[in-house]
Amino acid sequence: MEKDYTTVRRILAVVALGQMVAALGLMAYGLTKLGLNTTQSSIIMACSLTLYWVLMDILEPRITHRFDGIVPEQKTAYYKFIGLDLIGYIGILVFLFSMGGNQSTGLIGAVVFAVVMKPKRTNQNIFYGIEPIPGTEEEEEPEETEEAEEPAEIEEDK
Repeated sequence: MEKDYTTVRRILAVVALGQMVAALGLMAYGLTKLGLNTTQSSIIMACSLTLYWVLMDILEPRITHRFDGIVPEQKTAYYKFIGLDLIGYIGILVFLFSMGGNQSTGLIGAVVFAVVMKPKRTNQNIFYGIEPIPGTEEEEEPEETEEAEEPAEIEEDK
């Protein structure tokens, strides 16, 4: 069953990345040959990023039945991770739309993307069951450690 999930994930990843490459190609061709302006090319990238988000964050878990048998905390982590991912992509879009214009706004978008990636990854790992759910017994298990030997006292020469 896991092999089927892996196959579906790979297919969706190839489709998502393929459409991103196609959008970049269209944007480059449009800028050089068709005379697209930066706003039009940014709109192409916005549509491409939105499609990527839908394919990888919304469609992939539904097709691979990732919601079967999950606990409410995992579902909450899912909503947090897709929300944070969306916020990160909006930060990228702000960066793209501000290129050639207000650079400080673009930097804010890049910083937003960077800031949301850590909590997004944590919630994504909780949803997929890679990390334990915070506050559960699984997370709070103390590690068994052997008692350390007491260090020998070092005599100082006087």
